[in-house]
Amino acid sequence: MKKWEYCYIDSNNYQYVSFSDLGIKKVKIKRDKENGGSKEDAIAKMIAKLGIEGWELTNTTGEIAIIYFFKREIL
Repeated sequence: MKKWEYCYIDSNNYQYVSFSDLGIKKVKIKRDKENGGSKEDAIAKMIAKLGIEGWELTNTTGEIAIIYFFKREIL
């Protein structure tokens, strides 16, 4: 049976939250102030990073405060 781990990005609170057998991990997403990056740019970079790490976008919810849901198989 396949096992999965899950995470989401909360665009309203600018945080990344992951769930696994090891527990819950919360990380604040920070923008690159030195290069003039917006918070939206920071979220886009985090989404790209998750894709590189093998996470699959499974769903989104909300219109203004969007939450992006991801999963990846535990190998």
